[in-house]
Formats: sequence, structure tokens, C-alpha cells
Amino acid sequence: MSFVACSGHSLNELKGSTLIWPSVSIGNVPQLTVDLLLSTLELQRCGFIHDSSVIPVVGGIDTVDGSASVGVTTPCEVFISADKKYTFIQQRAPVEKNRRNQYIETLLDFIQSAGIQQVIALTSADAGSRMDMQIESQPFRILVPSRNACSDFLLERGRALGIPQMEDIPLSESDISFQQYHHPHRQLNNHHSSIPRIAGGGLSRRLLTRLSAAEIDSAGLVMFALEGDNVSDSIHMANCVNALLQLVDPQGNMPLRLETYTDKKSSMRFMETTKELARTVW
Repeated sequence: MSFVACSGHSLNELKGSTLIWPSVSIGNVPQLTVDLLLSTLELQRCGFIHDSSVIPVVGGIDTVDGSASVGVTTPCEVFISADKKYTFIQQRAPVEKNRRNQYIETLLDFIQSAGIQQVIALTSADAGSRMDMQIESQPFRILVPSRNACSDFLLERGRALGIPQMEDIPLSESDISFQQYHHPHRQLNNHHSSIPRIAGGGLSRRLLTRLSAAEIDSAGLVMFALEGDNVSDSIHMANCVNALLQLVDPQGNMPLRLETYTDKKSSMRFMETTKELARTVW
């Protein structure tokens, strides 16, 4: 992996910041959430991450008002907040299946090289795999790879907002049959990690496990979702991220109440093509 800084920026800018990383997961809710945060907070792109494990795609630069802009959008871009406290990665393409471990290792290298202080992974999980107790509560969970300053902070903030820690979801009969057929030599409990299983969660569990082993403070925010129109899901998750991290002043342009998550109630701004992306059934 190589980091390419934009003009006027450098890798040193990221030192000591908190990285917000979206997992490519069910409904693309984390990607839509990061797009909302980028456009609402008007964050500046400071560089690009190039890695051969990420499927290469390119597109035009998007804007909130749909106006033309010079330049291109790449699969993995880095943004920094004005106060240098938060770094955002926006990953717009998935990782090749046989290169997942390579991606995790090179992402870890980027985090260590940049001097990132802590990492918060945003991920969505298959709402169809929830247990009864999870169906009866709100759709968010705090994901704790190990007890560290980052996870303790999110757990404390989560308790204040009524967000519980992620429960361990047992394998279903169909999951067991699938693993026995495709991976007969793999342990069924898949306990290579102390992190609960996240159905449809992409590489979030794998990344957090690796960060924990490298003794990098980290935690995750999970939202249960389904494929389809995920506009309200992304607004809801963006509001939850803001409520946890207090990214915007209460008088700013992003509501802090978790119950305020519909498109009409929120003043968060979607980029023009993101509106269409969010309404696409994948």
C-alpha cells in the first residue's frame, strides 16, 4: 500500500488522529454514512491510498449541489478534519477475495506509518441474522476487540445513549452446513478472534482482530441493516456516529438526537450521486 498525498498535504498531518474506517458491508451503509459526514463537515481530501488488493475503479468528483468539479474519485481516499483530530477513509470498492489478508496488513502498515492514535470501524450487519433480543432493541451495537481507551470511551458513550455491546451470535444451521461443505477443516466456532461474528460485516472483524494484536486502540460501531433503500439507515448511522463522537456542535448542521434520522428531518447533505447510489438495490 502506498499513500499519495494531495498538494499541500502530507502523511504527518494524520499523526495522533482518530481514524474512521467504513467496512464494505451489507447495504453499503458505512460508505453512505461516511459520504454524509464528508459532505456535511466539508472535509478536505488529503490523499489517496493505492493497493493492488482493492478493485480498481475511477469516477468523477462528486459535489453536494451537483456542480461540475475537476478531477477524479479513486477507490480509496483519505480525508482530514480541519482540527486534525479525525481522519476518514472512504473506500468505494471491495477487496479481491484472495487478497483480504494482504489488504489488512497493508492497511495496518498505513495506520502505523501515519501514527494514527486509534481506529473506529463502521460496519453494517445482516438484520436477518439477529437474535430475538436484538430485534427488540435498537439497531446499533458497540464492537469491542479488546479493552482499550477507544473501546472504553465508546462503551461509556454508548451506555449514555442506550447502545449495548455487540452480542455473540451463534452459527445457524445453514451457516454450519455451508462451512462443513466449503471449509471442512475449519473449526465451526471460528474462534480465531474474541470479537463476535458479524454476518455481512465485511472485513471489520478481521481488521479489528489485527489491530488488537498490534496493540492499536480500536473499536467498532455496528448497525443491523438489510439490502435495499439504505438512505434512512445511513442518516441514522451518521447521527449515531455524531452522538458518540460529538463531531458537530449541537447548534451545527447535524442533529444529535438518534431518533432524528429520516431524510426530511435531517439537514445533513447528500452528494448528488450518493442519493442515487443509496436508492439502488444491489
